[in-house]
Amino acid sequence: MNKPHVIRNVLSEQERISLWDYFDRRSPSMNSLATWTFNNASYGQGDPVSWQHPLRTDLIFTKCATTVRLKIMKFLRRDIKLCKIHANGQTAGQNTMFHKDWEEHNVWTFIYFNQPHWDQEWGGEFVCQTPDDEYHHTPYVPNTGALIPSNWLHKGQPPNTLIGNEIRTTIAFSFCDPEIHDKIIAQNTRKWY
Repeated sequence: MNKPHVIRNVLSEQERISLWDYFDRRSPSMNSLATWTFNNASYGQGDPVSWQHPLRTDLIFTKCATTVRLKIMKFLRRDIKLCKIHANGQTAGQNTMFHKDWEEHNVWTFIYFNQPHWDQEWGGEFVCQTPDDEYHHTPYVPNTGALIPSNWLHKGQPPNTLIGNEIRTTIAFSFCDPEIHDKIIAQNTRKWY
């Protein structure tokens, strides 16, 4: 893989809507679940902060992860196993740092753009750096995602001020080779799988 693999129409309409209910701050039915906290859990002390979502192990997350897994397996032509789900949110001008999810090989991260609507003038593209120092920019398009090896440097660009009081959200589904699954999940601070 020498650039991000972009997948469009990732989830079915039913999956997409059911998943979005967990993130929609205005959804009265899910209001207690749509709680975002402001922290720097992705980076460490002293680094930029972003919004984190307290993901649950509800069936919809597992269902969507299975859909994503099957599409990635078709591309990679190999078996993979879910090792982590992480949600991130950014408001206007809220910068993050380039980072790697894991140093190991045979681990992949799929960044899913889960907003139901996005105006391209808001910015918010996904950026990654390949091992040959090439930068790739993937625009934020709803129900689309970008697959990269987890040891590539990457970050989400923040939306600009045209977004107003909205938030840019993504879900990172991480998968690994089944043979290293136990080692990879032992590194997670939250153990869901």
